[in-house]
Amino acid sequence: MEFLGFLFLLVLLLILIPVVRVVYTVWRMKRQFTRTFRQASEQQQQAYDKANKSNADARKQRRKVFGKSDGEYVRFEEISIADNEPTVPETSFDKNKVEPRISDAEFEEILYNKRHTDE
Repeated sequence: MEFLGFLFLLVLLLILIPVVRVVYTVWRMKRQFTRTFRQASEQQQQAYDKANKSNADARKQRRKVFGKSDGEYVRFEEISIADNEPTVPETSFDKNKVEPRISDAEFEEILYNKRHTDE
């Protein structure tokens, strides 16, 4: 009976030890993975905070040329047009104006050559 107990204990240890080692290795890798991503996240957050701080400082340094109470004042006066005066000046742009055609250019027809496209 002692021999069977010893054999059972030996088999149990031969199975239990590798299982414990695998579980411990997986746990350690998970912990290292979590730590690495946490550090990367913290570094990214620090870089983001630093960039936002420098942008905020730059915005504070830029000053407006005009204050909030300043505005733009445009002085105008109304002009009355008499009935006999033309409303559109004669020098205005005419959309339907025909331009002279070019007459000294020679016409050359360009033919599509299928042989050059097959290469």
